[in-house]
Order: sequence, then C-alpha cells, then structure tokens
Amino acid sequence: MKYILLVIFFSVPSLSMAQFKIDCSDPDMKVGKASSSYSWGQNYYDLSKDPERTWKEYDKFPVYACQRAVKFYVRATCIEPSNALYKKTAQTVVAQCNVWDARQKLYQKAFDKSEIPPPQAFSMTQRRSYAEALLRFGDLDISGGNRQRAMKYFRAAINMAPDLPAAKTKLDSINADYYGITTEESKSYREKGMPGGPMSALSKQELYKKAITELLGGHFSVSSDSISTSMKYIDVNYLLLKVYKPEYENNIIKFREAACADRLEKLRKNFDTDSVKKALSDGTCSENNTKPPFRAIVESDRAKGVMIKVLAQKTATPDETVATSIVSLALSSGAQKIKYCWLYENPYPETVKATWGKNAHCSAFDKDSFNNMRPGFFNYAVVRKTPEKMTQLEIIRARELLKGYGGAAASLDKKLAKLYKKAKGFKCMALEVTLQKPWVGYWGATAYYSIGGSYDVPCSQLRANGEIKKAMKGANNFFDTVYGGKYTGSWKTIFNVFGKKLRQVRPCLTYIKRKI
Repeated sequence: MKYILLVIFFSVPSLSMAQFKIDCSDPDMKVGKASSSYSWGQNYYDLSKDPERTWKEYDKFPVYACQRAVKFYVRATCIEPSNALYKKTAQTVVAQCNVWDARQKLYQKAFDKSEIPPPQAFSMTQRRSYAEALLRFGDLDISGGNRQRAMKYFRAAINMAPDLPAAKTKLDSINADYYGITTEESKSYREKGMPGGPMSALSKQELYKKAITELLGGHFSVSSDSISTSMKYIDVNYLLLKVYKPEYENNIIKFREAACADRLEKLRKNFDTDSVKKALSDGTCSENNTKPPFRAIVESDRAKGVMIKVLAQKTATPDETVATSIVSLALSSGAQKIKYCWLYENPYPETVKATWGKNAHCSAFDKDSFNNMRPGFFNYAVVRKTPEKMTQLEIIRARELLKGYGGAAASLDKKLAKLYKKAKGFKCMALEVTLQKPWVGYWGATAYYSIGGSYDVPCSQLRANGEIKKAMKGANNFFDTVYGGKYTGSWKTIFNVFGKKLRQVRPCLTYIKRKI
C-alpha cells in the first residue's frame, strides 16, 4: 500500500490532516528498521518539548527538532506501512510542528524587536508557555548586559501569567540590583504598581515640578564635609528617562541661543543678546556647534533656564513656576557648585554608589555615552552667595537670565543693577610668555613666541610695559585686557645648525586684567 506525505511544515499555524500525505517513493525512506526510526522520532520529539535546551538560537530549536521527528516517523511508516501507530503519530506531530512554528515566529519577533503581544493574543493555556519564554529572553539579556530590556520581558511575563512566581522573583531581584535598592523595596514598588519607584506614583504636574526642583539643586543638603540628597538613583533615573530626555529631544531647537551664548563665552567673546543674534546670523554659531550636549541641562545655567521654561508649561501654575525658578537660578550665578554622582563608573560595570566633590567619579551622563549598563545621571549641589558678594560678570549672567520677567525677577534685576558698579570687576593675572625678535637681516619687531602657564597675582604687582603690551595685543579679548608686564631674563640669540641667526628670545611675565 502506498501512502503520500506532502508536508507543508512551517507556513500556516494550523492545517487540516487532509493536507498531509505520505510519499515513500524516496529509497532512503525505506532504509533501516521501523522500530529504530520510530525511536529516533521519539527522541527528537522529546527534545523539542524540553524547556531547558540552551542553544544560541534556542527558541528555533523546538521547530527543528519537531521537523526531524516527523521525518523519522514517516520513515517508520514507509518501512512498516501496516503499523497504524506510526502514521497516526506522524500526523499528530506534524500538527504540533505547525503550532510550534507559529509560536517560534512570535517569540522571535518579541526577542529581535522587543515586540510583545498582549495577553489577549493567546489562549489561557498558551499564556504560561509564552511567559516562560519571555523569562528566558530576559535571562539572555541579563547575560548580555541589557538589563532594561530584561526588566521589560519580566514585567511582560508577569502581565502574561500573574501566577508565575519565577517572573516576580526575577523582576524583584534585577530591579533591586539595577536601582541599588533592597529586594523588599523592589517587591513593594511592584505590588503597589510603581515600577519606576515613588516618582511613577506622582501626577504629571507634580512630576514636572519635582524635575524642576532637581535641576535647581533643591533636593541637596550640604554640610561642611558631606552632601546628602533626598533623591535615590531610582528617582533620578525616572526623571531622566520620563521627563528630561524626551523634553530635551522634543525642544532641542529652543536651546540654540543658550548654546550659542555658551560658545561665545568659551571663545572669550561678548555673549550679550545682540552678540548672540549676530553670531547666529554670521555663522559663528552654526547649527552643528549650537546643539548642546544633553548634560548641558545640569552643567549650563543658560540651558538649565531653557529646560525649566519647557518643563514649567506642564505644571499646574506655569507662569508662577517659571518666575520663581528663574529667580532661584539667577541667584546661583557665581555660586559654588559641587558635583554629585549617583553611579560610580570605575571599575566597570558601574555601581549605584554616591560620590561627590573631588572624589566624584561619575558614570557617563545618559546611556548613549560609552557603554553604561544603566543611564548615568549627575547634578550639582549649589552653595549660593548673596547678591552683594557677586562680581560684575556674575551679575551680568544673572541679569541675562532675569531679562523679560516681572515680579520678583524684576525686583532682583533692579537690585543687581544697583550693585553692579560696586561689585568687583576684574582680577589680576600673570602669564608666562617668551617673546621673540626674528632675524631678517636685522632684528624685527617684538612678538610673542610661546605661552606658558598663568596664575593670579595681587593687582598691586602690576607694572606697565609698552613693548610687552604691544607684543601681546593679540591676547586682548572681551574678558582679558593686557596691562603690561616685566622681563624675567635677558635676550638670547638662537642659531641654526649652520650657525645662522634665527631669532632672539626673552622670557617675561605678561600682566592681564580678567573680567570676573
């Protein structure tokens, strides 16, 4: 008797038995003993059901093993066609292969693209199996360093099969290690429906107000020898990923003027409003160099001011929040800023460990920089000074932030305007310089040859010197004005290897007045 098997193995999730026919025309299908082929089929079928198999692409293995099992069952049927058990088993396993093939494709999509279907996509009996697969995906991600995606899989597994204890245990454990909290805290947050910790329980308006307070350093407490904060890593991590980063990316064009002002100041140029507009129009501040790095929201008062204005629009009282926050930010001008880190970078991988000040060893800000296992975050504790102690340049920066606001901001602006003339305007510095006179048939004009280090000096030490002042005129800029200097050695003639004169050099100190 001749049977035909046309096996459409892995195309459609379920196929009727009428579509399967046995074909024994291939001579290889009649080689060996039927019982031996049936035994091999059983072995492969058992392997396809083994949840402990760990292959590189283990989620594809059940389908492969099932396919091999069907091949041996068909061979047993061809060798001994009178045995109805062999044929029935082949048909049953083919049907199961199609189910596993559909499941494997679904699993692969979830693993490759993190696309996890909702529980409603599965029957009640399928959900537990899929949840167990999600746990295996999570375990693979933990070993590969992608803990955030592992947590996503574990949460999805709990959602898929709430009665699966392993999912809850794994999630509590990885959350505790990831956020630097206890397992009990992690379990408590999960049971209360707060996957991101206490911040995830706040309303959007409260959350954004909390984010503004953190930018202003409002959660820090500074003593003579230590810094403490009410914010844990789990809190700042939530603010970073749910507030700061999306708002920064959605409003990045608003940071352009602030970034341009920072750039002009770095180039030692005037950074007032008119200078910024001119720089934006003439290309000094191009689109490429006015995209501030994400960390600027904590490092630059200007960028911080822009972020505060953006965040305030989503609080309950936007205008009041902006006005209050800008006054606090302006008073930070010239303040002592102490860096505080939640993640300790070295040795890798980083750990949840607070460091600050000179001992701060921060992991990179956000996860896109370097290869952080966790998104890094740091901020600055601010020790403010009174407006009366601000310098002229600090007052200029503060008034720049206050411009255009009324109320308390306008009152502070008027106060700072009065204090400006009395404030200290500059400091005195000495710059180590070597001057030269090139030999061009005669000794040419004096110019600077090389510049060394600089240090502060009492202004009473400054001495005028026309020759040094003229030679160093290129050092003048918005911040620095060359006052004079003094020679610290004699002229020395430099020759080349043939004895030809090249230049004369002479060391000196150049005195500079720098705006502060």
